[in-house]
Amino acid sequence: MYWHDPGTNYEFIGLGATAVLHGTTERRFVQIEDQIRHLLAEAYLPEPPLGPRLIGGFAFTPQYLSDRVWQAFDPACFILPHFQLERFDNRHFATINILTDRQDSPHTVKRYSEEALLSFLEEASALEAKGENCKEVEARGERIAVNEPVPRDLWTHSVEEILSLIEDGTVRKVVLAQIRELRSTNGFNHSKALRLLRKGYPECYVFLFRNGKDSAFLGASPELLCAVNGRSLTSMALAGTFPRHPDPDVDQLNKNALYESPKNRLEHRIVTEDIVSTLEQNGAKVICSEETEIRSLSNVHHLCTMLKAECNDKQSVLNWASLLHPTAALGGEPREVALALIEKLESAPRGWYGAPFGIVDSKLNGTFITAIRSGVIHGARAWIFAGAGIVEGSDPSLEWLETSWKFQPLQEALMA
Repeated sequence: MYWHDPGTNYEFIGLGATAVLHGTTERRFVQIEDQIRHLLAEAYLPEPPLGPRLIGGFAFTPQYLSDRVWQAFDPACFILPHFQLERFDNRHFATINILTDRQDSPHTVKRYSEEALLSFLEEASALEAKGENCKEVEARGERIAVNEPVPRDLWTHSVEEILSLIEDGTVRKVVLAQIRELRSTNGFNHSKALRLLRKGYPECYVFLFRNGKDSAFLGASPELLCAVNGRSLTSMALAGTFPRHPDPDVDQLNKNALYESPKNRLEHRIVTEDIVSTLEQNGAKVICSEETEIRSLSNVHHLCTMLKAECNDKQSVLNWASLLHPTAALGGEPREVALALIEKLESAPRGWYGAPFGIVDSKLNGTFITAIRSGVIHGARAWIFAGAGIVEGSDPSLEWLETSWKFQPLQEALMA
């Protein structure tokens, strides 16, 4: 498991599994929170910033069939890693999470845990080196097949249907997702893809969640859903997209065009209003709403507004994630109408795409992102996802093009 937070420059690696938690219904957020509380109720916890952290994610909705794409992923799954390696501001920490019986000697447990960690790291380094060399030889001359299961004419028809409903006032915004399938005879190198995402998209939350030897969920998301520390909460409205350009002058023109675009400003305003409304309806007071700015990634520009709030009482990051998900950035507005249209028009379940993914500490503080620019790998096949927000003024051809920009980070990392 891997996690990088670009805001705090915090980095996390999890190896092995001391505990695996699952959730399966509409109450999957509550189920995971209850299990974490039970798991850590009698834990020995060192002083912050040290201590156990769980990493995992949720499905966009719990009512998806475990199809070939998401067969290895439950509607919710969180792992407490056996070995936990972390970096805070260039300080490095190793934590060993272990389940013990009451009669176990702390000294004995500590000694065996340290020996196990050294052995595990030596073995992992050897296997990684062997795997990298093998992949370099096998990948020579390989061509990776790319398939788009949803043809462009069907996408266009779906966008036009949404636009007609926008015109008659049924809905204001719907986010329509697209999927691509990649096939490789030699399989995909998870570690190499992760390194390329980390290097190419340092301003994004880069993550990897392996579930079995050949199955992984990974991506580089620019979108923060919520970060909670006590009663303080930070969220982000991210909507509105234009491509980058290698010529600095043209790139600046693209930024200006995005900032001044009525369609993109409308899309962004809907998302911002949705998040603020959810926060205020659930006892949080927005104390700082920064000016909308351009957030520039390596491949695209986005409109972005950061939101800071104070909560009346202490609520877990899991609870806030459940209340905010899905924001209008990934669902639409009104939420229920948009979700019904998504279920009707999208040909494949989203699984964990576009859903909360993040990291939780022993005090149930933590950070969740919206897992966009992401994909799932099973052996020699990978499926990557991208979406576009449909609002008044949307052009089907431009929305199709926008998804191609958003496929770029993960597709290039997997095909390198």
